[in-house]
Amino acid sequence: MQHVAVARVPGVDGPPQVECRAPGVVLEVQLGEVAVREQRRVAAHRGHARQLDERALDIRASTALERALGRPAAARGHFERALALREDVLGSRHILVGGALQRLGELLVETGELDAGSQVLARAWTIHDQALSSSHPDTALSLLALAKAELARGQSALALTHVEASWAHLASADV
Repeated sequence: MQHVAVARVPGVDGPPQVECRAPGVVLEVQLGEVAVREQRRVAAHRGHARQLDERALDIRASTALERALGRPAAARGHFERALALREDVLGSRHILVGGALQRLGELLVETGELDAGSQVLARAWTIHDQALSSSHPDTALSLLALAKAELARGQSALALTHVEASWAHLASADV
């Protein structure tokens, strides 16, 4: 005796999509249009992500130019757009978002927005620490940037704590 189980994929008209036969259970998956749609969706997502990443790189280049020309307000706008793109595509806890936050935080400190810069750099360090580990060199560099911001804010004891922690992280790193 042969058992056959038939299932339909919701929202798809036409023949059954999955067929299972026992004994020895042979599973045939015939997704047809569903598979084609999913492949197209994935390809479109990859293409969209690639375009957004290229746009973020363009924005980063524009930011460097604005900084070189001494226009920090314009540079900040570019940094914020690049950050928003990366967060939209990658999520708020992705390592590339951490890098974008670090660059924005460093610019804020350079332009005298010390409290805002310190908050942004703390968020960048948290992402680096969680995504890479505390012994990764980029995590230590992120902590050093935060130390620089705290020093600029007059928080020398906190800055020293960050510097010591970053050196400890680098000393334990496998570089």
